[in-house]
Amino acid sequence: MSKPTFEGLVDLNHIQLFVRQFGQSGPDIIVIHGGPDWDHSYLLPITQYLEKISKLTFFDIRGCGRSDCPELIADLTKDAIVEDIASLMKNLNISQAIILGLSFGGRVAIKFSGKYPYFVQSLIDAGVTLLLLQDYLFLT
Repeated sequence: MSKPTFEGLVDLNHIQLFVRQFGQSGPDIIVIHGGPDWDHSYLLPITQYLEKISKLTFFDIRGCGRSDCPELIADLTKDAIVEDIASLMKNLNISQAIILGLSFGGRVAIKFSGKYPYFVQSLIDAGVTLLLLQDYLFLT
């Protein structure tokens, strides 16, 4: 695995997310990890394949890994994570990206693409849980 082009906390005014970026050129890919109680580190082996053809952004979802945990448990929602992703993309000057969500992150990715379709170049969901239909119904 190569050295990140950026690694650290990104302040979104209401919360700080731990972010790692890899790659220099190609389309932006925002990777949303599963869990929701994990961090993104288990996904780092894919960087060796994708960083050669894209710019990868990994982050720890709020309350996970090295990202801040909100004071109220009510602020640990998919809606809050969706807003974090939009704020993160604005902060990192990413106007459009491929959104790659895994498991729980896939549910977040679907919700994100429903609310912010102009940020989404493509959507890739892997290992999304069976409660997907429930998430889809709440997009409207």
